[in-house]
Amino acid sequence: MVQTPKDEKAFEGELDLEFIGVKAGRRWSQADAGNPRRLSVTQYGRVSGQFLPPAGVKIDTVTAQLRDGRKVIATETARL
Repeated sequence: MVQTPKDEKAFEGELDLEFIGVKAGRRWSQADAGNPRRLSVTQYGRVSGQFLPPAGVKIDTVTAQLRDGRKVIATETARL
């Protein structure tokens, strides 16, 4: 069981994702900066979904940025 303080205010922000890989021997990247995901988090949260890269792309890394307006709160990069 996880208890939160009674006066805890939810974080309101956005999640931006960037996918980086290789296509036909050249560097390839795609960011969803034009389509950020709105988040409201009190203590912890989970976001799931699917991303289908174009044919022939091998994705190497995914970077997630949590933003509060223009300010970056957290960044996490996963190598695949």
